[in-house]
Amino acid sequence: MAELVVRTERFGEVRVDEDQVIDLPDGLLGFVAMTTAVLVPVDDDGLFFWLQSVDDPALAFLVLTPWPLFPDYAPELSDADQAALDLADASDALVLCLVTSHVEPRRFTANLLGPVVVNQRRRLGRQVVLDADLPTRAELPAMDAGP
Repeated sequence: MAELVVRTERFGEVRVDEDQVIDLPDGLLGFVAMTTAVLVPVDDDGLFFWLQSVDDPALAFLVLTPWPLFPDYAPELSDADQAALDLADASDALVLCLVTSHVEPRRFTANLLGPVVVNQRRRLGRQVVLDADLPTRAELPAMDAGP
C-alpha cells in the first residue's frame, strides 16, 4: 500500500495510506475546490476528526460522528444522494457532522441538516442536505477540557 504525505497547517505532515483518501467530487458547500480529503483523528474515542483537504494545507473542518451526542439522529438520504455515493448498504456509510466553534467560550454546534456522508467501501463522499426539519446549529454539550 502506498503512503501519501499530506501537508497541513495545523498538524505539519500527516502520513496516510492512499486508500484512506476520501474523494469529494462535488466538494463541500461553499468549498467546491475541496475534492480530496483525509480524516485526522482528534481523540482516541473516534468522536471528533479533522476533515483535512489533501490539496490545501490551510483547509480543514472539525467534524464529529453524531450518535454519541445525538443518539436519536436518523438521517435519511435521498435516492439521488445514495446513487451519487454508490451506496447500496447503509452499513457502508460514515456520517460526519460539521462542527462550528462560536465566539462564546466552549460553545460548539453541529450541522445536523447538512452532514458529510462517506461510502467507506468506495472512499467516496459528499455533503448532503437532508429533507428534514433538523438544525444547522445543534448545541453540543460542554466538553470537559481537563485540568
